[in-house]
Amino acid sequence: MRRFSILLAVLALAACASNPTSVATDAEQKAFAAYGTFVVFEEAGAKLVSDPTVSATVKSAIVAADAKAKPTADALLKAAQDYIAAQATVKAGGSQNVLTTASANLATWTLQAENDVTALVSAVQSK
Repeated sequence: MRRFSILLAVLALAACASNPTSVATDAEQKAFAAYGTFVVFEEAGAKLVSDPTVSATVKSAIVAADAKAKPTADALLKAAQDYIAAQATVKAGGSQNVLTTASANLATWTLQAENDVTALVSAVQSK
């Protein structure tokens, strides 16, 4: 339940902040902030793509940015889930190596997502 509350808070930040990852305080929050931003802007982009008043150039840019950001966001979400599972494993007495690996993977995907999601945000905001 705590994770769900954090996700809702981060999604709210994503909707309000121009760069919600900048206010996140740890790796998990940064990951969910990047993912939440993706979700918000993917939805906004979908609305723009279906709007007949939006230029074909803008629509094309949104589609291309989304095509790049979606697989990254999906991988980021999986990495965050793995990180949360690794934390539970360590807490239950498992190997710290699991958490170290999951943490590195999460950091890699968060950085990639920040780049790809920023491109999507720019495309959506260029309308």
